[in-house]
Amino acid sequence: MDSNISLLEVFPKEIVLHIFSFLSRLTLSQICCVSKSFKDLAESDQLWKQIIDQDDWEWSEDDRISSSTKMKYKDFYKQLLTFPITCTWEVKMPKFSQISAKRVYSRIFNFGKYKWRILVFPKGNEVPQGGGKEISIYIDVANAEDLDPNFEIQGKFSIILVHQDPKSTIKRESQHAFTITERDRGFREITARQWDPKKYCKDDVLYVICMVTITKEKNNKEVKKTPKTAVLIYNDKAVS
Repeated sequence: MDSNISLLEVFPKEIVLHIFSFLSRLTLSQICCVSKSFKDLAESDQLWKQIIDQDDWEWSEDDRISSSTKMKYKDFYKQLLTFPITCTWEVKMPKFSQISAKRVYSRIFNFGKYKWRILVFPKGNEVPQGGGKEISIYIDVANAEDLDPNFEIQGKFSIILVHQDPKSTIKRESQHAFTITERDRGFREITARQWDPKKYCKDDVLYVICMVTITKEKNNKEVKKTPKTAVLIYNDKAVS
C-alpha cells in the first residue's frame, strides 16, 4: 500500500472510528495533529460514545440524555474522569446459610478501568474465639493482576450490611490506597461480634451495599494477562 494514502481513503469512516476507539487517550491527542480530517474523527461524538461504552461506565438515562444534548461525549468522558469518582453497587448472596466455603467472592462489577467485587468470610476472617460470632467483608480490586504492577487507587470506601430492621443496618467507612499487594480492604469484625444471620438475611439472602470514591490514581494502565477464577460467584447488581 502506498504510504501516502490516507487511512480514510482505504476504509469507511465507521471502520476508522472503530480502530480509533481502541487507541489510548494520549495517542488520540497525537492523532489530532496529523490532519484536520483525523482531528475531526478523534474528537467526534460518535467515537467518544464508543469509548465510554467500551469502558463500561454505569450511567443513568438522565446522564445519557444530558451528555448527548448539553455537552459533547468527549467532554462528558472528561467529566467522568474528574476526581473524586464514586461508584456504588449492591450484592445479594442467596442461600447464605448453606455456604460452606471459608471465603466467597461476588460477581465482578465494572467501573471504568477497574473491576470491583466483595470478598466475604461467612464465619469470619481469623476472628479471635469468644465474645460472639462474626462475618468479615472486604472490597477487592478484581483485576489487580491485569493493571500496571505499580498501580495505586487512593480513596475512601463504605460497606453497608443491610439488616431486616433498617434501624439496625450497619455502615462502616474507611480510607485505603489499593495496590497490587493491598488489593482488598474491609472489616474483619463488621458487626462488632453481634452477627446473627437470621436477623440480617431475609429469606436467607445476604444483602450488602458498597461504595468506592476514588480521589487519586497512579499507573492505571491495563496489562493483558490471563484472568483468575474466583472461588464462588454470586449475582450482584449496579445501583445508581
